Amino acid sequence: NKGRGSPDATTLFFNTCCNAFLTAVEVDSAGNVWVGDSGNNRVLRFPAGSRTADLVLGQTSFTSFVPGSGLNKISSPTVVRVNSRGWVYVADPGNNRVLSFKPPYSNGMNGEVFGSGFNYPHGIEFDPTRPNKVWIANKGQRVHELWDEDTNTRILELGVRGDGNTLGDATGSVGIDSSGNMAITPGPGYKFDIVIYTKAVIDAGRTQFPGKQLLGTNHDEGNLVTSDELGRQVPGVAVSSLDDQLFVGGDGRVLVWNNLQSLTNGKSADAYLGNSIYNFYPTSFQSRLGGWNPVMSTDQNHRLYVTVAGLITMYRLPIQASGTHPQQMIGTTSNGIHTTLPLLGGGNISLGAIWGIATTANSEFLWVGDPNNNRVVRVRDPLTNPKVDVILGQLTVTGTLPNRYSGSTDANVIRSFATPNTLYGPGAVVIDRLGNLWVADHVLEADGNFRLLEFNSS
Repeated sequence: NKGRGSPDATTLFFNTCCNAFLTAVEVDSAGNVWVGDSGNNRVLRFPAGSRTADLVLGQTSFTSFVPGSGLNKISSPTVVRVNSRGWVYVADPGNNRVLSFKPPYSNGMNGEVFGSGFNYPHGIEFDPTRPNKVWIANKGQRVHELWDEDTNTRILELGVRGDGNTLGDATGSVGIDSSGNMAITPGPGYKFDIVIYTKAVIDAGRTQFPGKQLLGTNHDEGNLVTSDELGRQVPGVAVSSLDDQLFVGGDGRVLVWNNLQSLTNGKSADAYLGNSIYNFYPTSFQSRLGGWNPVMSTDQNHRLYVTVAGLITMYRLPIQASGTHPQQMIGTTSNGIHTTLPLLGGGNISLGAIWGIATTANSEFLWVGDPNNNRVVRVRDPLTNPKVDVILGQLTVTGTLPNRYSGSTDANVIRSFATPNTLYGPGAVVIDRLGNLWVADHVLEADGNFRLLEFNSS
């Protein structure tokens, strides 16, 4: 505000609260420049060639700047866009809403609430191939939503609602070309990159994952549309040399390749697994098991163990055809997420989402990483009479605290209490050729002890 105590028609105040001193700028068909003046909680219109605004929205005058929730008020606007009909859309994150203003315009006029269910909306853009439709970046829900301007209804959304692994926190810019392809810069929490959704991908309903990532690893149609693509994450890999098969799990699928010596770059998978425990009978390579990313382990008796979410299943090898279902489930489940297993000596234990599994050569024992409960458990006789007989990381069956410490929720503080017999979010587990157990004592990049532990077979 040029150092003044209050604004006027020639001043601006770009507030760090919302956009790190960035602001919204739009030029309409008449050459007017619209500016989202976040620090002054208003939107200004500057006529072409003028440095003095002739219209203010969100405030009753050019000298007022207090935020509010009325229809004539705005709180920290982040984006202003003008459509082909001259309607002005304003992202009003301070009130978790989007306002639209329609001609004729007047200072301090009321807007109309557009859409619903927004949590800190942070972006607005128009698609030239979709008349009278508008994209809204719903930051709090971490998705980009397409809305019909005339019916005020949501049509579809990009990303995974509530999951920042796809589009970060949805704060980045959006560019839409004349063919309707969308370029999105995901917000922090994902990576500083540009991802592409082609119009064909959007129209086909494959909106959970973008097709291309421009600056990092380039995922060409990485949203599981053929038998030679692995999607965005590949946490599970297993090999059965006895059966000459490779198993790769990721994004809800498990693919199978035969004849290890014949593998070549880009070779298509020979089969995919099914999972009747979910009452799910896949019919193509596009089908997904659902749940979390599967992790796997094989033994020396033609068995493949696969975990999906919190379930542990066993397949007989070799896999002969696509859609093969597991022969057995280890433990019991009531909701498809948590496995319950008997304890040696009586009682039961319930596991959370499983991110690590390792079997001994003849399936005498099965080790399972249980990061949600900060422990690794051993299941003896998993196929005939499964019982948990060893718990690493905790001293009791009911203990679940990270590093067995309860004094703080700060990860750095918790990490400082790590000892050789505590765990904090353990993920992958592996048994080496000498029978020693290796544990990756973290499953996510933000949590855990960031270390690899080895437990002697004795």
